[in-house]
Parts: sequence; C-alpha cells; structure tokens
Amino acid sequence: QFFSFVGFTYALSQGYIAKRILTPLGEIGRIRTLQLACVALGLGRVLAFYLEDIRLVYGVFFGIIVSLGLVNTVMTADAARSVPSGAIGSLYGLLEA
Repeated sequence: QFFSFVGFTYALSQGYIAKRILTPLGEIGRIRTLQLACVALGLGRVLAFYLEDIRLVYGVFFGIIVSLGLVNTVMTADAARSVPSGAIGSLYGLLEA
C-alpha cells in the first residue's frame, strides 16, 4: 500500500504539480525551487524518522516525494537544454546508469 502511495504521488508530482509550480518561474525561480526542494528532502527524511503517527508520516513523505519529483523534472529539463538534440538519448542513458 505504501509503494502505491509513493508511485501515485511521484507520478502526480512530475505530471501535474511540477508543471504548475515550474511553468511561471524563470531561471532564478527554478534555482530557488531546487534549493527549497533539496532542503525539504533532507528535513523531511529526518522528520519522518521521528514521527509516530502514520498519517503524519504519509504527509511528510508526500512532501518528500513531491520535492524529489520537482528536482528530477528540473534536472531533466535543464540537462536536455544543455546538449544538442542528437545527443539527448545518450545523455538520458548516462543519467539512468
């Protein structure tokens, strides 16, 4: 059940939430979003470790997963813009390895 939650939240974060958050932002806004998402990833993991109420753990993990989805979306989009169009497949292969 937990992995279903993680998968659904991750798909939602990359397919909907990231687009809504990142579309109106410029380059500086994307950088700030990356910084905040990294802080949320770190603090969320520590916080989830100390929580005892399962509902709060799921809430914190929602924030962690959305932050991870934002980071991955920004990194993938920016990496794709930095290489020629013929080398994107090789770049994604390298990133996945």
